[in-house]
Amino acid sequence: MDEAQRLLVKQSIAALRPHTQRLSDLFYSELFARDPQLEAVFRPDARSRLTKFTSMLSTFDNLKHLEKIAPALVALGKRHRQYGVRADHYATGEEAFMMSLRAVRGAEVTREELIAWRETFKAVIGLMTQAYTQRDESSYAAEDARLAHARATHDEQLLDAIGGAEVVRRVHARFYDVMFADEWLGRFFFGKSEEALIKKQTDFMVACFGGPNHYQGEPPGITHMHMLITDEQLDLRETILREAILAEGLSESIADRWLAVDSAFRSAIAKQDKGECVMRCMGQAPIVVPKPRGYPWPPKAE
Repeated sequence: MDEAQRLLVKQSIAALRPHTQRLSDLFYSELFARDPQLEAVFRPDARSRLTKFTSMLSTFDNLKHLEKIAPALVALGKRHRQYGVRADHYATGEEAFMMSLRAVRGAEVTREELIAWRETFKAVIGLMTQAYTQRDESSYAAEDARLAHARATHDEQLLDAIGGAEVVRRVHARFYDVMFADEWLGRFFFGKSEEALIKKQTDFMVACFGGPNHYQGEPPGITHMHMLITDEQLDLRETILREAILAEGLSESIADRWLAVDSAFRSAIAKQDKGECVMRCMGQAPIVVPKPRGYPWPPKAE
């Protein structure tokens, strides 16, 4: 799909938003009429179904950033497969949506709009059905690792030089203690579990350092795509991480190697303004954390 078609879909969604409830009801009614077995895939309550439907619309609304969210769509397809969704179900969903779209838009829908939606489904379904061409769950884990580390500079011997995964965990415990307590960066973690983040970051970096891959999350660019994280904030984060590494008794050279791997993901996370943020669901606002007045960063030159 080209840029003009992506814009057409975005404009179509804007026109559909006042009719989301009706569109959702039509979609599920048509979907289950076409394949009654699909009703068992969805929770029976209407609110849950509407939430899933609006999430789908939000994904389509963000297709301007398709390249950025592609790994998340692949991962979503894997989860759908585990829920019992078959590859052919996507075509059924497409036809149910197109019927609902025509019913809601009526005479206002254009041929170009319909073609743009078809191209949208082609692109999204192509990504989400990649899971169905994989051989087994070990293949899925390997694909997750490839996506997560695609832009990373691996240091396959670093885990041994650090002293093992437990040392990596202790560094991250120190790091997140400071991050959660910080009056600026700490606001990114409101409502988050510090222990969960320590484990998640440790699993991710251990794999990058040459250890086993137990990481089950999304790539950093996807995880942070709805957050306005600036280079200034990343500079501060790097300083805090370096201090945590050194505080655990590791050398400056180890810290340099660690940060070389860590910073490989920087370009996928850093943004210049909130216009670069990609929302994860409809109605979500970008997470923007202004620097508190008087905050002592960057450090003054002596």
